[in-house]
Amino acid sequence: MVIAVRRWSWYRVVLVAAFAICGDRPAPTPAQTRVDTVGGVVHVWNSSSGAWGRDVPWSVAEILRIGAPSGPPEELFSGPLLTTALGTDGSIYVLDSDADQITVFDTLGTFVRRVGGPGQGPGEFAAPSAMTWDGYGRLWVANGFDGRYSIFTPEGGFVRTERRPTHAIVRRQHRL
Repeated sequence: MVIAVRRWSWYRVVLVAAFAICGDRPAPTPAQTRVDTVGGVVHVWNSSSGAWGRDVPWSVAEILRIGAPSGPPEELFSGPLLTTALGTDGSIYVLDSDADQITVFDTLGTFVRRVGGPGQGPGEFAAPSAMTWDGYGRLWVANGFDGRYSIFTPEGGFVRTERRPTHAIVRRQHRL
């Protein structure tokens, strides 16, 4: 019986402390979120105040432009760009699948080098469709038509080729 009283006393102390901490402050009101589909597009409205507040507007500003409609060859791309990847040093890797190559730019947008090129050999691409970095700092490039990955160092050096687990063709939308 004494143990039960002690437990009850301990719980009572915790409850009193919890109420004391809360005080008379009103509980925060949860944000009212509304989701609606208008014209086939999902719209989300949130009544909560944003990170910038109501009096600080935000805007989109161009800070870097890579590529041009005309100019030196390193600034021209032959088709739609499927993938970009950011290197550990801030370099920007742009996959140009129509040209079967990757173009690398520094943090200021200046051309650095090209990686790969068209072909079926080591370090060459056959319709590359995606690229990503692994945990060891290597760039993996998925070749769309021949079921392999080409692996490169950050400096563009060819490391090796790995077979993909399936021979499915990865389309531009990255669907099998």
